[in-house]
Amino acid sequence: MKKIVSAVLCAVLIVSMFALPALATVGQPRIYLTGPSEVKAGDKVTVTINIEGEYEAHIISLRIEFDTTSFRYVGKKNGEAYAEMQELGAFSSCELTKEGNAVSLAIMMLTDPSDVEGEIAILTFEALSTAAPKATFNLIVDDFSYMPVGESNSTPIACTSGDLDVAVSGGSGTLPTQSSSTQPPIGKMTENPNKTSDPEATPDPEETPDPDATPDPDATEAPDIGKQTQEPGTTADPNATAQPGGNDDNGGEGGNKGNNNWLKYVLIGVGGVAAAVLIGCGIYLIARKDRKEN
Repeated sequence: MKKIVSAVLCAVLIVSMFALPALATVGQPRIYLTGPSEVKAGDKVTVTINIEGEYEAHIISLRIEFDTTSFRYVGKKNGEAYAEMQELGAFSSCELTKEGNAVSLAIMMLTDPSDVEGEIAILTFEALSTAAPKATFNLIVDDFSYMPVGESNSTPIACTSGDLDVAVSGGSGTLPTQSSSTQPPIGKMTENPNKTSDPEATPDPEETPDPDATPDPDATEAPDIGKQTQEPGTTADPNATAQPGGNDDNGGEGGNKGNNNWLKYVLIGVGGVAAAVLIGCGIYLIARKDRKEN
């Protein structure tokens, strides 16, 4: 009898070992995306974030990555599931990431955990003219955990996730940089002189060295006041050159130097007089002290 009971218990234990993982997989929550499978370039696309299954979570942090050459993020609105989460005290944040290639959605339950199923949020995108024939919205679960108030560590909740593949028709399938490469005509303009390999155009630079154009620099030298002062010969009036000439400036610099020398002499003289006065005062004090002692 004991052998029969022990055999039955062993069988129950073995069955439970296989049954528990199976039950855990069946009851595992799922977060996934839904939306159209086909769109046209220029159309608006709605991508819905859904959650289903049994769970109790305080933190739900997600990212929906997308191809920026195929879609542009327009905005979002809350789903019915999030409205129920709000009644439980949910706080939400949804924004485009700094990289611009993903939309981040974070929900935090301030008090009670959420066990709501349904649509969390509906994101709106626009299919671009540069869209590829096929694009994918990738759902990444950054954090899905249970952490009541007062606990410092969160308990991760196992879940599955699902992406969304969308076929786009009417798109060029090229990168914006390639489509904007219509700017090369500017580069072509710079290449055109090179393309004009006509040797007839090359003699033109040879025409530039014509001495006929060299007298013009004389006129360009005329507006340069500094050059006029350095080349008084260019002006026919030597008297005029003597007046504004840089010699006056140089003379002024020489006068400044002379003034500086004069100041030096004055300072030296004042210093000598001050030294003599100090020496005299010292001698006077010493002599006076000797008289008092005597």
